[in-house]
Amino acid sequence: MRRATFLAPFFSAMTLLAPPADRPLQPARTFLWCDGAEAGWVKSAEQVQSATGLTERIVFSLPELNPKFSHTWIEPFLLGQRLPKTMRVGFYDAYGKMVYTSESVGSVLQQVEFPGFDAAAKQVLAITIRYAAPGSRPIESKLTPSLRSATMVKNIFGNNFRLLIDGVDTIRTKKIDPITVTARELLSTSERGAAPAAVRPSNLVITIPLASAQGFQSWLASAAKAPRRGSLQILRPDNTLWATLSLQGIAISKITTQTLDAKVEMALGGVTLTLSQ
Repeated sequence: MRRATFLAPFFSAMTLLAPPADRPLQPARTFLWCDGAEAGWVKSAEQVQSATGLTERIVFSLPELNPKFSHTWIEPFLLGQRLPKTMRVGFYDAYGKMVYTSESVGSVLQQVEFPGFDAAAKQVLAITIRYAAPGSRPIESKLTPSLRSATMVKNIFGNNFRLLIDGVDTIRTKKIDPITVTARELLSTSERGAAPAAVRPSNLVITIPLASAQGFQSWLASAAKAPRRGSLQILRPDNTLWATLSLQGIAISKITTQTLDAKVEMALGGVTLTLSQ
């Protein structure tokens, strides 16, 4: 029987059985489970050895993310709740047969990266999570996903969003940089800040037309720069709501003007995620 090696980073060291000679090897697919419940089909999976130990980096296309998984692990993490879970990554061939499964017990979420947005580009959006994978090992498993596969759902694109911030004009926002929420232990001393928060979001950085910058300039110049609230609505291709990122404690820190645009940088006190039903 001939052998083939799967080229994705997560399985680069694993030797997998190939289909019979009359069935050519097809691109494989990956699925994630959390405490035995389905998390969703995975766009990519990578195992990384870091200073804090072995970690898994998982990328989901947005519509592939199971809302139940988001409710039980991602959303609590954004609130600072570090819940240990048993995680399984399953590799399937193109014919739906599982050929390899890895399990890690006591996995703790370390980072969630939300995608960037660009009103002029129709890129497919993805969400990336990173979690500790202590004692990751191959196991015997016959789990079969019941969720629809990646070819049966519509993509969500980065040009379809709505940003709202109290007191300023954001309707013509051109770009939003990715927002990453990271566990405290992965941050440098300077990044942690004075607050003893369990997780910390990166800054909110947006690009707007120069004509829309006046409200932000007034906010920056104000003697009382009270933090504000806002939201980032992620829309499906039919303009219905897929999810909302609620943005708390928005504090403006910097404006960089260019020929036609202005880049505005704001610190975030917190981020929460709500998936629409």
